[in-house]
Amino acid sequence: MSLTKDEFFQTWLAAKESQEPHIIETARTRYQHTEAPNYTTVPESNDPDAKAFEAHFENFLQNPDVASQQVSTFASGRVWRSRVLDLFVPPQFALWFRVGVNGKVFNSTRDTNTFSVKSGEKGELYLANQFPAWWQEKSGRVVGDIAIYENGGDGKIEVLVVVWKDGVDVGKLLSNLSNDSELIKAESQRPQAESATNLPPEWYHFWFLGTSTLYSSLSTQDHKKCIHAKPDKSIGILMKDLEPTLVFEKGVKVKWDWKIDALPSRLREDTTFSHDYLSVAFEFENGRDITYTWSWELPVEYGYWCPLPTWEAREYHVVIRSGTTGLGEWLHEERDLFADYEKYIGRKGGVPERITRVWLISNGVFQRLEGEMTAGELGR
Repeated sequence: MSLTKDEFFQTWLAAKESQEPHIIETARTRYQHTEAPNYTTVPESNDPDAKAFEAHFENFLQNPDVASQQVSTFASGRVWRSRVLDLFVPPQFALWFRVGVNGKVFNSTRDTNTFSVKSGEKGELYLANQFPAWWQEKSGRVVGDIAIYENGGDGKIEVLVVVWKDGVDVGKLLSNLSNDSELIKAESQRPQAESATNLPPEWYHFWFLGTSTLYSSLSTQDHKKCIHAKPDKSIGILMKDLEPTLVFEKGVKVKWDWKIDALPSRLREDTTFSHDYLSVAFEFENGRDITYTWSWELPVEYGYWCPLPTWEAREYHVVIRSGTTGLGEWLHEERDLFADYEKYIGRKGGVPERITRVWLISNGVFQRLEGEMTAGELGR
């Protein structure tokens, strides 16, 4: 049964969410979207039960005391950001792994994964839900107070961990079993999807969002080398170091070509539950960045700090295009980066001296809509 306006406000208040008027209005709009006749979602009850396909692997399991192993994981479930707004993140985004106390955290590009544990990495396999916090260190320490997990949402993730016998051709086995489970099918297809991205070697994924298959290389009809981004209900940042770094001084400008075919949001993007967007960003030596976005409804030249925890003093968003006009067209952009820094961030705390990286950001994890961006020449 749909909530009335008053019932929605009471539910929002009980959830201890922000009471700022624009946030309440955006949340109410999102709720109305979920009540529309054409809105589709996957009910939580449809999340597969790991035990339902565990029997497929019984004859292939390894002695857990062996030091060198191949391990596969199959995860289902979700971590809720807001049940009333039907906002959740899947295991692919939330679930991370670490081998041994001194290991480094890593994730997968799917809700499934297969990896080899070398003898030098011997140790227990640790599993963790990152959301709603963010990693601070590759050891698995999170930013801020871990009490955020007590109030940051609910839900569950089930994980089946399979340790394979020596000599098992895991890829072939999973391919043979792929008709038995969507999770097994996803894992059998994952390696090919990862290799198909064919990204230039100078581009790499921002480590604490992990690897993804959201980005891939392509060539346009006029043979321009580009990077294609499609959020696919997830999030990823692709980065490239500027070598040498660029002097950040008055008059410095940045230029790029891009084509956005679809926007991953139907709401203003400056809230924690609607922060789905596509953008090009430039990072400075002080760790801050300015990211240039195309908004669904925010006005051009509107600026705001990232609403997500731990990013609020790090990333500044500047809207340079808004609405649907121009979607599907190649457009050339040019910005006075120094002037934008002074206008939006200001000189408080000092002005950086160098521009160090360029980013491509692709986020569709919250509203789970299909966005699409192709970026061409990036530089100054």
